[in-house]
Amino acid sequence: MAYTDIQMDKKDLQTLKDIAVKAYPYEACGVLTGGEIENRIYDIVDANNTAALDLRKKSFEISALDIYRLENDGYKPIGFYHSHPDYPAVLSEEDKKHMIPDMIYIVASVKRTYVSQLKGYVRTSTDLNQICELSIQIVDKGGK
Repeated sequence: MAYTDIQMDKKDLQTLKDIAVKAYPYEACGVLTGGEIENRIYDIVDANNTAALDLRKKSFEISALDIYRLENDGYKPIGFYHSHPDYPAVLSEEDKKHMIPDMIYIVASVKRTYVSQLKGYVRTSTDLNQICELSIQIVDKGGK
């Protein structure tokens, strides 16, 4: 698989930022859905952070049932996003361990009222050290 830039619409970018800020001081999380165009995000789907409440400031979990329901509704998950409250948009060791190869991951660094940084990643193999950073391009959603 070729690893190209992540493409997303300006409105979807704002949706992701709004979700991350609203969840602060906890980690927000959700699913990135796409279509025929590689690494093209078509929708940002908010998910419930099902991690234990005392862990939500530093971790997240998405229910497999939520993903199943999305797929049943015709969405094609191509990756996941989550936020890091008061921490850079870099992958933690825990993040790296749970990445599914060839899925897109977006991490948003949140400072109380705004997103200060957004980064995209992909794990290119089962090796935990084979992770590439992807740039995020804002595109016109007209091609949906």
